[in-house]
Amino acid sequence: MGAPQEEAGVPEEFWLGKRSSWATLSRVIHPTAIVHPKAKLAASVEVGPYAVIDEDVAIGEGCIIGPHVYLTGLTSIGGHNRFYAGCVIGEAPQDLKFQGEPTALRIGEHNVFREHVTVHRSSKAGEATVIGSHNFLMQNSHVGHNVALGDHVILAGGALLGMAGFGVLVLWKRESIKAWGEGKKREKDLRVAATLPGRLVGKLRRFTLSFSHTLTLYASSPSMVVGTTVLSLIVQAANVLMVLLIGAAVGAPVPLSYYWILVPVVSLLGVLIPSIGGLGIREGGTLLFLAPLGIDHDQAILVGFLWTLAQSAANFSGVFFYLFGRFERFSAAEAADDGDSSDMDSDEGTGESEVLAKNMEVRSDGPVRHHPDQGRAGKPATAP
Repeated sequence: MGAPQEEAGVPEEFWLGKRSSWATLSRVIHPTAIVHPKAKLAASVEVGPYAVIDEDVAIGEGCIIGPHVYLTGLTSIGGHNRFYAGCVIGEAPQDLKFQGEPTALRIGEHNVFREHVTVHRSSKAGEATVIGSHNFLMQNSHVGHNVALGDHVILAGGALLGMAGFGVLVLWKRESIKAWGEGKKREKDLRVAATLPGRLVGKLRRFTLSFSHTLTLYASSPSMVVGTTVLSLIVQAANVLMVLLIGAAVGAPVPLSYYWILVPVVSLLGVLIPSIGGLGIREGGTLLFLAPLGIDHDQAILVGFLWTLAQSAANFSGVFFYLFGRFERFSAAEAADDGDSSDMDSDEGTGESEVLAKNMEVRSDGPVRHHPDQGRAGKPATAP
């Protein structure tokens, strides 16, 4: 098949068939391929139909360049690589900061680039995108600028490497594949987590992580510590005032200062001792603390009961705000049973963020504002 003519718009020196110096390569380079005279190709390179190789490309022994492959830029390719149809290798990076600087791409040996794989050179002068050896890049995968790809890596079809201008280091396949070998251990952990001791350990672990996370928040925000402490003192003072008024209403002769002992201690007992809303704990605690003052048994019990009644009435007011208020609500994932959460209990590699994610709140209603991913402003949001 003869070389295309000059009227095709391609300079004569680009056509292999027009240069006698390439006669020794004519048996492995298709006549329709365009190879710049300054490109460096080893004697055993095979170039398919309509492939284009620019001047700064160097190709090692035994490489096979398929049809419609484009090799460009400061690209150095080692031996025995194969490029299937439509690959674009060494093109300029997709980076707005790139100003056309001479940047490089280095490729090792024995790599396979399947159909329409794209690899971009680096975005800064003096740097290079690097691909190691013995890698298999499946169809339509992309290696972005400044990526360093190791050896023995399999890149699945359509996979993308590199984002926001930062290099991505892909570990050796032989190292990263070790995680697959832990499947048997994980299955054993799941069986253990399904038992009662396993669930208890999982719950204790989640509590420990949540508690440590809370301490970390407090340590990183002193103002939060001060604010919550002040609010706690205000709530405690209001609680003391409520019990004081109850005591005065029933005629219990209790000194004002004594309420600051009675109320905090009995409230603490209501938290530590299992009960339903403190019922029974407040009555018993009130009787215990008021008996030394000579308060009548029935009068002390009445103070504790009215205290519980007033506290419950105040607490039940929150039901109205929960049912009719517009605020952040817990997601449905919170309703999952212990069996569903056992997977997390058994996974020793579960990070703190995954454990604490079960306590996250999501907005289930409310109008969409102006977020670009959420449709028109004012449109009602869809509950998750």
